[in-house]
Amino acid sequence: MFAYHRLSIGALALAVATPALAQPVTQAGNSGAHQPGPFAALSPQGREILRAARQATRDDGTRQQIDAARAQILTLLDADTLDVGALSRAMLTERNLAAGGQARRQAAMLSAYQKFSAADRHAFVAATRAVQARIGAERAQHHGWGGPA
Repeated sequence: MFAYHRLSIGALALAVATPALAQPVTQAGNSGAHQPGPFAALSPQGREILRAARQATRDDGTRQQIDAARAQILTLLDADTLDVGALSRAMLTERNLAAGGQARRQAAMLSAYQKFSAADRHAFVAATRAVQARIGAERAQHHGWGGPA
């Protein structure tokens, strides 16, 4: 049985909203015409609120720290003698860094949710559910995983 990490709604929203809001999506052969992203049903104000949440969680160097911690884990695993204490500490460091990033993303999304109009909240929920369903279907197709995202 495969285990998979469930993304929080806020993290999922930022993960999906980031590329969708950063630049318009174009299709090949469409002469650069812009296609709506997954959050196109939000009002312009709602999309701006998501943009602001993304800006609030821009990488502050944590990504590089997480990458370094993961590299350290691999270095420790690759050693001829396994240093379980050092490995445990490196894994704890990586986990704490990742959890801190998740906490910052959730705080930014909590602020965004409070600024949304009721219509934007409903549109956001519908778009997020659609993205979750698509991700679940892709998991099932590519990895033999199933179930909700």
